[in-house]
Amino acid sequence: QRIEDFGDLKTLVDGDWACYITYKTKKPSFVDCSKVGFNRKRVEFLVKENFAVLALPLVGYETKLEGWNRKALDFLAEDNLDVSSFKTEHKEFSSSGSYRAAGLPVAITELEFDGEFFEFYLPAGCYGTVLLREFVKKQP
Repeated sequence: QRIEDFGDLKTLVDGDWACYITYKTKKPSFVDCSKVGFNRKRVEFLVKENFAVLALPLVGYETKLEGWNRKALDFLAEDNLDVSSFKTEHKEFSSSGSYRAAGLPVAITELEFDGEFFEFYLPAGCYGTVLLREFVKKQP
């Protein structure tokens, strides 16, 4: 839905969150996720320079949904759910929620064409299978 509304995952609006990336090691890793507020212009710059990515909610009972992220409430309502639905008397079935990076800061560490060798690195929490699916996808 976010891509339909904005055309990309880089546009920031009030109430959004961002995850910040460090390259202190040779491989990118997330160091923090926080709400974008008065620092929005700075965060937009960091997104443009690949030092930050939009973060989207993994909804849970403590998730504060603001701005565009309130659309998650509509999706939940379609199934007669709300954020309180994620807290049960059984802790193992409860989820407090969090924010997860919407973009993938990929570090391609080695690439070889004839030998078909490809090596990459993604920070924890990113899905390598998503990247691989896009990499090997055949174009129509």
